[in-house]
Amino acid sequence: MGFIIIGIGSLSGTRLNRPILQIISHGFINNVLFFLVGIGYDRLNEMGRMAIPMPKILTIFSIFSMASLALSSMSGFFAEFTIDLE
Repeated sequence: MGFIIIGIGSLSGTRLNRPILQIISHGFINNVLFFLVGIGYDRLNEMGRMAIPMPKILTIFSIFSMASLALSSMSGFFAEFTIDLE
C-alpha cells in the first residue's frame, strides 16, 4: 500500500496508472479469495475434507493465493513491478 501512496503522490500521468492497476488487481484477487473461503466454509461442515469433493475450487483458490503473493506472471506481480520501476 505504501507504493500506491507514493505513486498517487507523484501526480504524473503514467505514475497514476500504475497504482490504479495495483488497486484493481488487489481488489479483484481479494474478492475472489473471500468468495472461495466462504464457499469452502459452507461446504466444509457438510463434507469434511475439501480437496477431494471440490478440486476445481481448491485449484482456483491456490492460483489466487499465489496471485495474492505477487508471484511472477500474476496480476499482482505486474502491478507491483511497474510501480517499483520509477
